Amino acid sequence: GVLYRSGQLTPKSLARVLYENNIGTLVNLRTPDANISEKSNGWEEDLCFKSFVRYVSIPFRPASHPKTLSMTETLQIIDSAAEQ
Repeated sequence: GVLYRSGQLTPKSLARVLYENNIGTLVNLRTPDANISEKSNGWEEDLCFKSFVRYVSIPFRPASHPKTLSMTETLQIIDSAAEQ
C-alpha cells in the first residue's frame, strides 16, 4: 500500500484524489474542534461512504502526545489498509 497525506481538500478535489489514486482508507487526524470550525467531518465521511472508502477519525491534539490507544489504532489501520 501507499500512504498519502494532505491538507484540507474541497469535496470535488477529495473525490478526484480518492478515485485517481484508488484510495481505500481515509484517516482524519484532526481534532473535533478543527472539524467543527472547518465543518468538514460530515461531508468527508459521507463522500467516503458513497465512494466505498473506509473513513476513520483518530483525533490528535498537536499540543499533547498521542494516547497509546490512538497510536495502536492508527498502526492497525495502516496495516489493514496495506493489505487491501
